[in-house]
Amino acid sequence: MTPASIKEYEPLVAARARELVSCLRLRDPQIGIDLVAWVDLFTLDLMGDLAFGSGFKMMENGRDMDWASGSDGLSSDQRTAAVGTSNVVGQVPWLIPTIQSVPGVSQIIKDFNSFGQALAKQRVKKVAIGTRDLWYHLADGKKATDENSVADGIVAIVAASDTVASTLCSVIWFLLSHPHQYQRLQKELDTAIADGDDPFDAVKHQELHFLRACINETLRLHPPLPSNGTRQIYPSQAGQTIAGRFIPPGTTVSTPAYSLHRNQDYFSPHPDQFLPERWLQGSQFDSHDSSAFLPFSLGPSNCVGQKFARRELSMVLCILFKSFTLRFADGFDAEAWPREMQDFFVVTRGPLYVQLTRR
Repeated sequence: MTPASIKEYEPLVAARARELVSCLRLRDPQIGIDLVAWVDLFTLDLMGDLAFGSGFKMMENGRDMDWASGSDGLSSDQRTAAVGTSNVVGQVPWLIPTIQSVPGVSQIIKDFNSFGQALAKQRVKKVAIGTRDLWYHLADGKKATDENSVADGIVAIVAASDTVASTLCSVIWFLLSHPHQYQRLQKELDTAIADGDDPFDAVKHQELHFLRACINETLRLHPPLPSNGTRQIYPSQAGQTIAGRFIPPGTTVSTPAYSLHRNQDYFSPHPDQFLPERWLQGSQFDSHDSSAFLPFSLGPSNCVGQKFARRELSMVLCILFKSFTLRFADGFDAEAWPREMQDFFVVTRGPLYVQLTRR
C-alpha cells in the first residue's frame, strides 16, 4: 500500500479505535476483561470497513457473532476452524475431496462461502461508501458472485484481522510482563502526545522510537505467522540449492519466522528475551541482523498490507495507553499465556485478562 492509500484509511482506523476505547470505558474497572476478545472484535469490525465497506457491529454488540446463525460476523471458533482447514489442505491439497466429504468440515466450508456471498451482495448495493475499500479493487467491475473476489475479500478479513489482533495483544502482554519497559513507553507517549493532543497524529508518531522498537521486538518474538507460509520450487526449473542442500523442482519449502527470529546467529545476546532496545539506533548488541527479520515474509509474495498494519498498530496502541493504565487482572496466570498459542498459519490465542484504569 502507498502512503497516500494508508492516509486515506486512517480515519477508519481512528473511528474504530475510538469506539474500542469507548466500549472499554463502559466496563467495570474492578473486573478484568479479556483483551483478546475485545481486540478481535475491533479488528474484525475494522477489516469489515476496509474490505466490504462496513463492519459487523461486533463492538457495538459487545460479543463475537456467528455467521452460520444469520448474524453479521464470524465467531472465533468458526474462524479457527476455517483457517485450520485451509492450513491443512494447503499442506496436503490432495486431501481436499476427502475433507469436503466430512460432514462437519463441509458445513464449515459451505457456511464460509455463504457468508462471503452475502457480504458481496450487501457491498454491491452500496453506491457510495466514502473510501475505495478492498472490494472496490477486487471486484473491479465483476459480478458480486465472482468466487475469486469473494474468497479474496474473506481471506483479507480473517488473515488481516487475526494477524494485527495477535500482535496488538502480544505487545501489551510483553509490556505488562516488563514493567520498566512499560514505564519507558508511557513516558515517551506522554512526552510526544500531550493531554488533549490528537493521539493519531502521524507527525507526533514519528517521535515514538521506543514504540516502534516494542512493535518490532514483539513481531520478532511472536510473529503473527510463525511458520510464515510456504513457497514452491518452480516445477519448470531444474531445482535449487538451499543451505547446501539440493531441492528438487516442485518441492514446497518454508522458512519459519519463529525459529529464524530466535536464532542467536542473528539476534544475540538473549535471543529469547524481550529487549526492544536492540531496535534503537546506536544499540550495542553482539548480533542484530535485520535481514533475518521477516514477520511479513519477503520477496514478491510478501504482505502487501505491512505498512498499513504497522500504522494501525501504532494508532491503536497510542490511544489505548493514553486512555488507560493497564495491568494483568488479579489471579490471571500471565506466564502461561504464550503457551496457549497455536499455529494454524495465523496464531490462535487464549484469553488475556487485564484490568483497565482510566487515565
